[in-house]
Amino acid sequence: MVTNYTGGALGSFLGTYVWALWQWNGVCALGLFLLTVAFIAHFSVRKRKSTVV
Repeated sequence: MVTNYTGGALGSFLGTYVWALWQWNGVCALGLFLLTVAFIAHFSVRKRKSTVV
């Protein structure tokens, strides 16, 4: 729960900060950047198949 709320607070802070600088273009770019980071983090952890005989 702590991680969930921390992520939400950080996202709100970054969204507000970027909005003040670049408005919708910045918010959309931030969303795309965070989505890319999430995909890289998700797919960088590979589950290896167990080859126990």
